[in-house]
Amino acid sequence: MKNRNITLKTQLKFGEIIAITVVFFAAMFLGLIMNSETFSIAQVNNVSMQNTLVDGDKLFISKVAYRKDIPDRGDIVIFLKQETVNGFFERLRITSEDLFLRFSTDVRDNRLIKRVIGLPGDIIEIKNGEIYINYLLLNEDYVKGKTRPFFTTGKIVVPEGTVFVMGDNRENSEDSRRFGFVELESLEGRAIFRYWPDFTKFNHSYY
Repeated sequence: MKNRNITLKTQLKFGEIIAITVVFFAAMFLGLIMNSETFSIAQVNNVSMQNTLVDGDKLFISKVAYRKDIPDRGDIVIFLKQETVNGFFERLRITSEDLFLRFSTDVRDNRLIKRVIGLPGDIIEIKNGEIYINYLLLNEDYVKGKTRPFFTTGKIVVPEGTVFVMGDNRENSEDSRRFGFVELESLEGRAIFRYWPDFTKFNHSYY
């Protein structure tokens, strides 16, 4: 049997270049859709959630968690302060902007990660460094420092369509005690688990 020579093609035809380009951009577009609609990977870059989360932690974020349901008390959520995330094209726009921001010196400084403390209709009161929800003391073994009221005084009621959020690092957190309630339409997703530097699944807090 004779040996057959194999010739490798070193030049691409114009049609092949077009096909590769189309496949590349199609894959990129599908990746954007998955990232905006289903899940994403996030890295913690602040101290407001210590000691639960520290700088450099990497998280898996579910973006379908709140499409039909509201958060549970104790959920760790990612949201855009004073910006809504409403509808397919709006989510796609935000994800596309995030992609371009990676190649620039600009950052999106209104994306925050906090814990849901109050749900719509809840009565919240902060006193003696602790939180009462609907007149019951909230059990918060994750908190660092004392919970100070800042701009919240007396009893407050969480309006419909919003949640009250706080960072676990209570003495060093910019949260609802300062900027007010967060609209449900501003929620991007829920932190399901940390995968770096160790694996930790996040649990809810209860009374």
